[in-house]
Amino acid sequence: MLERQIARLGPAAQDVLATMNMLAHCRGQSGDLSGAVVDFNNLALECTRIFGAAHPETFFVLHNLAIWRGLAGNPRGAVQALEELIQDQERTLGPEDPDTLATRSAWAHWIGECGESERAIKAHEAVLDSYAKTLGIRHPVAMTVRNNLAHLLGSAGRTELAVANFKALLLDRRSVLGPDHPDTLATRNNLAHCWGLAGQLGRAVAELEQLVLDYTRILGESHPGTRGAVGNLRYWRDRDGDK
Repeated sequence: MLERQIARLGPAAQDVLATMNMLAHCRGQSGDLSGAVVDFNNLALECTRIFGAAHPETFFVLHNLAIWRGLAGNPRGAVQALEELIQDQERTLGPEDPDTLATRSAWAHWIGECGESERAIKAHEAVLDSYAKTLGIRHPVAMTVRNNLAHLLGSAGRTELAVANFKALLLDRRSVLGPDHPDTLATRNNLAHCWGLAGQLGRAVAELEQLVLDYTRILGESHPGTRGAVGNLRYWRDRDGDK
């Protein structure tokens, strides 16, 4: 398709760039992570040539390039690329533009993937403050940031605060997305795991037993979310039995 589009429309056509973006994404999804990085890098060069370095289309591709760089095993490279992109977006779009906030959210995530938990927690909290002032903490990206923050708090041993954050997030996801949405189910799984970390093993097991039933009813036995909940249930049942 890409070859036909280039021959018919030329390399700078919008449809050609869209197909290049989809090809890069599909290559990464198929498991060729380094190939996705190469494709997105080539697309970024094309967008820079056609639109300029400070154009939203170029920013969008650079954002994707940074993410796939991290997924390909270079989280520090992702952090550095996102830091540079944030500076350009803040200068061009403003510090609280939705695209800038999305990049700051990704930057906070990859800081955590580098193992810098406390720095990542502060970065997530700063992004959430910006969302609270602009789009609200129930914005879809803001709720992802809240989920990542709660994970980091739990991993850092601040389990009570993590539980409180997951409980608040669960209320909002039920309200905004509905009780059967995959993100709502995933939040229940995360909350149950944090209850286990906090020593509330019976509560964790009871919630996971119900969650496995709900996952199976909604998404089926073979869904990754169902399998994850089953594994989580097995883990906390074993520890509850040992207790």
